Amino acid sequence: MAADTSERPDLTWLATERLEGQRIGVQHRDALVAVFNDPRVAVWLGGVKPEAEQSLQVDRMLAHWEDHGFGTYLLRQRGTAAVVGYAGLQWSEATGERQVEVLYALAPAYWRQGYATEVTQVLLRQAFEQLELEQVVAFTMTTNEGSQGVMRRAGMTYVREFEHADLPHVLYVLHRR
Repeated sequence: MAADTSERPDLTWLATERLEGQRIGVQHRDALVAVFNDPRVAVWLGGVKPEAEQSLQVDRMLAHWEDHGFGTYLLRQRGTAAVVGYAGLQWSEATGERQVEVLYALAPAYWRQGYATEVTQVLLRQAFEQLELEQVVAFTMTTNEGSQGVMRRAGMTYVREFEHADLPHVLYVLHRR
């Protein structure tokens, strides 16, 4: 799989019609923690957590880039400094097997505007065309209908319910065509 070889594509930038994504770095820590801990976002991510715990999550995201050559991007509106949120691809074992998941979380000011679907579609193309993955998964809590809609609009298919972090989640998948 191209994702774990020494000949990796340069994935440090991501662009959609309305968004620019930059590979996260330590300089993005505060912006990421602010998104993680917005109570309206945190409800879908296991709740508001101490800043030190959220900082460790950022450290894991940074390490993922170093280990795999792909990962999470800080998203901004094109041509502005406005932080929209974050999105990316990462290895996960949440479902009980090691799979690459597409993930995203946007600041509430950017919800219901198509940004999550837009970035998810670009990330799925990246996964299949540049990383040459065979499939990508996504999951969210069973009550997060907005996120499930993003997964469906991106072409993903519902697979099953499962427990993750002691909460009921749904799993979606998209296979390479």
